[in-house]
Amino acid sequence: THTPQSLAGRQVLLLFWRTDDAASRSAVATLAAQRGVLEGAGIMPLAIALDAADAEARVRAAAPTGVAVVHATRELALTWAIVHRHLFMNRPPMPLPTALLLDGATRIVRTYREGLDARRVVQ
Repeated sequence: THTPQSLAGRQVLLLFWRTDDAASRSAVATLAAQRGVLEGAGIMPLAIALDAADAEARVRAAAPTGVAVVHATRELALTWAIVHRHLFMNRPPMPLPTALLLDGATRIVRTYREGLDARRVVQ
């Protein structure tokens, strides 16, 4: 279980994705491949799957080794959708994949929507 309180004090990269989206699957694979770069800089990668509740098996099958994956409940997915809308002043829904970098106080300090590169995140 991951809660904001359990992440406090750590930098975290949240990657929002879906198994039925090719760009999302590519971003998750990149996250897994570059995990060492992130962890070396003290950043914990966490992939949040926004698939429907009945897609648990598909999420588990697509989850990369070595990266924590959370299959979001409907409520959690809606919460992050609202956060995204507030960040971008009620603009269109969150495109996938989207990554948010949280600082040690769980504040969003950066968003990534044009591909994922761990070296860029670390900078």
